[in-house]
Amino acid sequence: MTSLKSTLLAAMVLAASSTASFAHDLTDISRTQSRQIEEIAKARNTGQLTRREYNQLMAEQTRIAEMQERAQRDGYVSGRAYHHIRLAQQEAASHIYTESHDAEINYWRAWQWKHGYR
Repeated sequence: MTSLKSTLLAAMVLAASSTASFAHDLTDISRTQSRQIEEIAKARNTGQLTRREYNQLMAEQTRIAEMQERAQRDGYVSGRAYHHIRLAQQEAASHIYTESHDAEINYWRAWQWKHGYR
């Protein structure tokens, strides 16, 4: 009987402590968001992105920021929302890389970057 009570008590303590771990901290998401915006700005300044590509990538970043804002509205971020935001950021990172390494460039910005007009 004592063993059953202690097992039940341990299970209750574990359940109570694990509930707090379901609320996710979004500092790593914010850090990733800032880094991605910096990468987009750098690629634009160096001419690796055209105006259209830049606008599309920034619109994607805006959508991710809106997802983060919706997730934080009630002060609790579920694991599902956290995972959804992280997947969107991974997809955005892929888009940033693809667009900044394709053959489309902004020749004027590339020339400015090359000649020190930043």
